Amino acid sequence: IVKNLPNNPPNINSSEISILVEPSNVSDIIKALVFLNNNPDWVKLLGINARREVLSKYTWDIHVEKILNKLK
Repeated sequence: IVKNLPNNPPNINSSEISILVEPSNVSDIIKALVFLNNNPDWVKLLGINARREVLSKYTWDIHVEKILNKLK
């Protein structure tokens, strides 16, 4: 569950890896929690997709490669 903010990374806004809620909207947060509780298969898929996203963009090796490319 992620706050819907304008400075969120684009990938975080994907419904494949997160549920967006409006900041400080308790009703949105409750709806998201109830949805997750009632949909365990979707939760598992969400976790798989989020893990894939992290491993494809945010590993140590990827960060090092980006730094080295900027130094060239």
